[in-house]
Amino acid sequence: MKALNRQQIIGYTSLMTFATFLTGGINFVFNMVVGRLIGPEEYGILSPLMGSFFSLLSLPVMGLQLFMNQSLGEVSTHHPEGIRSFIRFLFVNLVKLLVVLEMLLWILLPLWQRWLRLPNPALVMILFFTVLLNYLQIFGYTLLQFRHEFGILFWMTILSTLAKLLLGIGMGWWCRTALAVMYAYLLPLLITTVVYTFFLWKWYKDLPNEGFSPPNHFWQALVVSMLSGGAYVALSSFDVLLVRFFFSDQKAVGTYAMAGLIARASFFVASAFTTVFLPVMAKQKEKSPSLTFWGLGILFGILVGYTGGIWIFRSFIAYTLLGGVYPRLENVLVMYTCSFLPYALISFLVSFYTVRQSFFYSATILFGIILQGVLFSLWHKEIYQALIIVGGVGYGLLVILMGEILIQRGKS
Repeated sequence: MKALNRQQIIGYTSLMTFATFLTGGINFVFNMVVGRLIGPEEYGILSPLMGSFFSLLSLPVMGLQLFMNQSLGEVSTHHPEGIRSFIRFLFVNLVKLLVVLEMLLWILLPLWQRWLRLPNPALVMILFFTVLLNYLQIFGYTLLQFRHEFGILFWMTILSTLAKLLLGIGMGWWCRTALAVMYAYLLPLLITTVVYTFFLWKWYKDLPNEGFSPPNHFWQALVVSMLSGGAYVALSSFDVLLVRFFFSDQKAVGTYAMAGLIARASFFVASAFTTVFLPVMAKQKEKSPSLTFWGLGILFGILVGYTGGIWIFRSFIAYTLLGGVYPRLENVLVMYTCSFLPYALISFLVSFYTVRQSFFYSATILFGIILQGVLFSLWHKEIYQALIIVGGVGYGLLVILMGEILIQRGKS
């Protein structure tokens, strides 16, 4: 498979960024309409469950996705005859992850229900199947990403998000519960998984069927990827769960969750960059510092523009779209968006550390997670205190990581 030139990188990045903005807009409408239909208390259940908790359960497959992006490029360059065997090796390990995770989810179901204050155990059951499909869907997505099939990814990303929107509005209007809306997450994942399998199956069958045993450094790369990808997702999701745990005012929890999901749209912009940059960096490892800062500068400009847009339309979002049912959302939304900006940039930096197989990223993020937990336990009387903690930790970690990359760049 040919390496992408700079023009192709820009073209594919633009395509996936456009898809990200479009799906971000659709998800924005989804959250606005569903949030208004089911109200802040039900939305205060839906968002932590299908946003933060779902992300935490997806940590292993996110790490596997990072590992696949860099390792498939290496195998295709040095051992192209072993690609099929290597994909089979990856899928077997994916199944092992799924079995362990789903067993834990099932065994600890009563604990999850009490910790997240869930009124119905069926909420966790739907989550059970959604996580299963998400793992399979991400595996197919990553293989198409490796093949540079960005056209398929573009259209399926948009169509599945549209399906989620229509189902969410229908179920929200009909039942007015978080449980009903969860089906809007489940069914599009099922369709997407089937489509990805269809496009990949013939290519996989035509690959040379020669054996290939991954060398030891692949296991190190897998561990680094798991820790790096998992650490970031845990950090970016942890605050919503902490708010749900520490704050008893369910309407305030709903307001925080709604503001958080709108602010987190900036993460989807960063993921579009990572979709294209990570496989490119894996094949051009020596240029990874330059590519990282090039992408970081462009991404920062886009995120500043997004933050400004939220500030301009804050009243429209809070009162026109959501009917003013979320208390103090107008102010919380702007502050949350500013606080979350560094997290999107941090998510982009995971590409650099994955390619370099460095544990510095995961160690730094782990420190941030611990710091968030400690600060929340000491200071949780007002929602604004939570936002100050989130912003302070995020900007501090970003400075540390960028400083370390500059040091590594100077040494190289």
